[in-house]
Amino acid sequence: FFSFSNLFLIFSIFTTFFFSLNAFNFFDLKRIVASSTGSQLGYIYFFLSVNLLYCGILLFSFHAIFKSFLFFIVGYVVSLNLNSQDLRVVYVEFLNFVFLSLCFFGLIGLFFF
Repeated sequence: FFSFSNLFLIFSIFTTFFFSLNAFNFFDLKRIVASSTGSQLGYIYFFLSVNLLYCGILLFSFHAIFKSFLFFIVGYVVSLNLNSQDLRVVYVEFLNFVFLSLCFFGLIGLFFF
């Protein structure tokens, strides 16, 4: 009844939902970015489990590019705010907000589809 592909599919859906919902509980910028990495891996596992190998590899490469930019920008924002990673007290300038928004849109798949 259960094949390896079905088990992999269930694991990918669980991973995506777990890390996506887990990111709502954090106020730390770096933990939110790390949780989005886990949810992106769930999406990649999903594509691989339904035999969409090229889509999985393409999403993996987009994820790597935009996540590296996002970590640089988050590190810059944290250093500007006197090493405060708490989202409740972080001040983000307009230009940094534009770059953060582009990275987040890239991670949710705006440029993928």
